[in-house]
Amino acid sequence: MNDSELLLLLGDLHIPQKQSQIPELFREILIPGLFSQILCTGNIGLSLELQDYLKSLGKSFHLVKGEYEDAGSQLPEFKVLTAGKLKFGLFHGHQIIPWGDSESLNNYMREQEVDVIISGHTHEQKIEKYEGKLFINPGSFTGAYGPLKLDVEPGFVVLEVKEKTIEAFFYKIVMKEVVVNKIIWTKGEKMK
Repeated sequence: MNDSELLLLLGDLHIPQKQSQIPELFREILIPGLFSQILCTGNIGLSLELQDYLKSLGKSFHLVKGEYEDAGSQLPEFKVLTAGKLKFGLFHGHQIIPWGDSESLNNYMREQEVDVIISGHTHEQKIEKYEGKLFINPGSFTGAYGPLKLDVEPGFVVLEVKEKTIEAFFYKIVMKEVVVNKIIWTKGEKMK
């Protein structure tokens, strides 16, 4: 029996508004059906074909509303999910001022009592521990320019969740090659 779950974190695709497609290097390494959950921070674009592709990567697909989503969209502003023995809070991040600020993110999600907060909007990959919680921004899956930076490296994050421990793998395209960094975090412990 497999005691771990694989989660794929991505967001801020902005197809076709800011980018035309998902990088081919990512399509080559992402295996359909591999992930138990896909968590998307929003702003994916209008393509139903794109949504179908993202859904094909995992058993369940969770999408929250970004500021570029259709005004009539029925997408939720945030979702709370579980993996292992951890609770994850997922939202876009445009609701937070200043954008990407740990204290503001924590205050926004405080009532949800989550262990891990996943947000996007800044288009920059980031992981940070704050007041016992883990904050993750998967960056822009397509490398779309963001509100704070024009030159953005495409990226996503894979989490392997075992009980209360996360192995986080940060994927980025740098100089036309995929680079991966790994961080381990256990609830109640410091990052390694």
